[in-house]
Amino acid sequence: MGIGLHISRLSSFRNQLDQDINHGYGLLERIEENTMLAAGGHVLGFEPLGYEGTHFHSWLCNDVPDDAHNRFGIRPNDQGFINEFEDAVRVVEYMKETGAEPAIWEPWLVVQYPNDPLSVS
Repeated sequence: MGIGLHISRLSSFRNQLDQDINHGYGLLERIEENTMLAAGGHVLGFEPLGYEGTHFHSWLCNDVPDDAHNRFGIRPNDQGFINEFEDAVRVVEYMKETGAEPAIWEPWLVVQYPNDPLSVS
């Protein structure tokens, strides 16, 4: 599995560093490398994730999928991810406005690679 942050979200990420107890330490360095995701993966969609300390929170932890559907008509795809980047951004902004736990919230692209042991044949 791999995750990537769209370049348009870099300033948003940096503007939220004070929302994380470690100020993005560990992840910030990876993002600033501007490394592209490896080729050969299958895009699953976008996942609104909040980085805190050394781990991620999912939008699922905040019971947001029902709100996202009721407010914006956004539903997860068959794999549980959001298909469109703009929809994932909308969900992230909604979460930040409505009190998701303090973290660096961004819409991350999730990619599955062929050698992933979680791959379904």
